[in-house]
Amino acid sequence: MVLEKLLTIGEVAKSAGVTVSTLRYYDELGLTPNVARIGGNRHFGQESIQRVSFIQQCKSVGLSLKEIQSILDDESGDWHELVANKIVEMTATRDSYKTMISKLEAISACGCNDPATCANADRS
Repeated sequence: MVLEKLLTIGEVAKSAGVTVSTLRYYDELGLTPNVARIGGNRHFGQESIQRVSFIQQCKSVGLSLKEIQSILDDESGDWHELVANKIVEMTATRDSYKTMISKLEAISACGCNDPATCANADRS
């Protein structure tokens, strides 16, 4: 039987691009499973790096830690509905950004003095 090499909290934090204090916080919330305590220090499995990276990606697009925990830990399948709702919400946000970008590009190219009343902003 091959034993998995456990990683220190510093190794996981560095690999996942988070601070050690962030990783401790995630551990306290139960977001990082399979934490072993050896000599009073936390040690993580290799899969922790990918899990923490996923958490960071979710946070970067506005998911709360509670939502992320629901996605990661829900064994009943209810997380599928949460994900579907987030996709709808994020798609609407993306579309709103695209519209605003078009308006800003139009008024930037126009050269008028009052962007709020620029006729080109309404044509995009």
